[in-house]
Amino acid sequence: MSERLILRNFQSAGDILMLTATLRDLHRCYPGRFVTDVRTSCADLWIGNPWLTPLRDDEPGVRVVECQYPIIHGSNQAPWHFLFGFSEHLNDKLGLRIQPTEYRGDVHLTPEEREWFARVQEAHGEARPYWLFASGGKWDYTIKWWDAARYQQLVDHFRGRIDFVQVGETHHHHPDVRGVTDLLIDSAKAAAAGDKQRYRDARATLITRHRDASEALVPDLDELSQLQMQLDERVREFERLCMAVAILGELTDRGLAVISGLGERLMAPLLAAALRAKLAE
Repeated sequence: MSERLILRNFQSAGDILMLTATLRDLHRCYPGRFVTDVRTSCADLWIGNPWLTPLRDDEPGVRVVECQYPIIHGSNQAPWHFLFGFSEHLNDKLGLRIQPTEYRGDVHLTPEEREWFARVQEAHGEARPYWLFASGGKWDYTIKWWDAARYQQLVDHFRGRIDFVQVGETHHHHPDVRGVTDLLIDSAKAAAAGDKQRYRDARATLITRHRDASEALVPDLDELSQLQMQLDERVREFERLCMAVAILGELTDRGLAVISGLGERLMAPLLAAALRAKLAE
């Protein structure tokens, strides 16, 4: 009889991404032995996952495992990749020998999600593929950083074929990489130097991009109208902040963090509306 497991972890998205890999590798290394479900944060990472079977915590024979990755305490001393973190913990807890079968997480896009790119392109025109990346990271576990010079080689190699968007919080370690898109930060720096036209052009670009994306992803006209009003207000907030920077002639670390953080605040309501539209289908 198959063993029934519920894997629990309520950490950040990157941690849950690695747990998706561990679940995949558990089933590949022990085919048919386990029936599994999860209790985690970031539930959307599990949409369409073929390794999940609904289980109740109180079902007889169900074992709930609190998933951890204690090998992280050896960061910068031992050559572990994070893919091994949860797997090694399960190996110790359950007496297994799980090994990674792929060097990546296990996220499954739904057919609707795969259509999003085509729908945005249909509304906005032909566009190149794009790649979001962080060139560094937090200071707690520096072994997770990749050499920024290697990112630069990658960007240079694919220049003109793939657009790269650099992301990351300003108080973390994120070395600049040439040739990437950073519209908000570039506009803020230009405003501090007295270039007001740069952030005005950026405002128009942001409004166009987000309106095109929202029209492609949100079919309900009432929700679309409310969403676009919300997005327009956040773009106006960006313009007001840049105007203040231009008047002061100075861009503080705090000001840069607020302006760069508007990118996530612009994307969050758009993504939420798109997911609601998908669930309503």
